[in-house]
Amino acid sequence: MENPQQPIFGTVSPNTVPPDTVPPNKVVPSTALLGDGSVWERAHDLLFQEQLRQPVVVLDAACRLNPYQLAERASLAGLSPETVLSRVGIMRAMTVYQLIEGLRRLRSLPTTTGVMVLGAHGLFADPDLEADEAAFYHARLRKALCVYQAEARSLVLVERIRRSRERHPTERLPLLHRLIQETTHCLWVHQHHSRRLPRGKDRTSLLLGH
Repeated sequence: MENPQQPIFGTVSPNTVPPDTVPPNKVVPSTALLGDGSVWERAHDLLFQEQLRQPVVVLDAACRLNPYQLAERASLAGLSPETVLSRVGIMRAMTVYQLIEGLRRLRSLPTTTGVMVLGAHGLFADPDLEADEAAFYHARLRKALCVYQAEARSLVLVERIRRSRERHPTERLPLLHRLIQETTHCLWVHQHHSRRLPRGKDRTSLLLGH
């Protein structure tokens, strides 16, 4: 896993982000961005918007972050691609352990640095991961979410949800359901269109009833 202070592109470290100005006890919303294959495109849109107001580190567990897409958005907006990319850092996670450790390490950055996690739940579909081990790490993931919220840290979780009629449906959806019920906002993306889902039965039916 890469050092969050030495990202593949850009430079995001405690020495380069703005001073920590978030008031204590301020609640910063957490967001779950879920959907079909177009969710990755929507994630880049959101990432571009986020870096305009704060540096962002992407914890990429799906190998989906594409710096060229960010550079293209910068050019279309009349901004310097170099400036935009300098405000985005990246850390890779290939296992659930690296995922949890990455979230822990990113807490060393000021709370004014946003965090976006791509495809974290896909790691829990690893066939070599026993059910009890998956439950253990998933509990730690939910705890990390609560800690980020308590520390007023902006966190976005991005997941592709495969429909059950597809060849390889997303595994362990009940675990994912428990996680997204704890996020402040939940957006469902389908064919590049998104809609907001409130807490409760709408989120449950989305994940467990399809």
